[in-house]
Amino acid sequence: MHYTGKAIHDFKLISSGDKVLVCLSGGKDSFTLLKILLLLQKKKAVDFSLFAFTLDQSQPGWEDSKLRNWLVEHQVPYEVLSKDTYSIVTSKIP
Repeated sequence: MHYTGKAIHDFKLISSGDKVLVCLSGGKDSFTLLKILLLLQKKKAVDFSLFAFTLDQSQPGWEDSKLRNWLVEHQVPYEVLSKDTYSIVTSKIP
């Protein structure tokens, strides 16, 4: 968290009033980034808002109810867009 905050400050990545979109895949990297940004947001060093976006690619076994519940519980505005890109990829790549 320290180094993320330092990078944001040093490189002026987030300014007051910014809206930050986090593309949330459901994996540990994007989820960790969102959690760190939430913690930094609560410190109020810079006033910014967060929005999480997830693309549901219709991959077999994808279940996002826990992710959605976590976002609601932590009051993170979000959108999950469902697009069947999985079948397109599998039809083109053996």
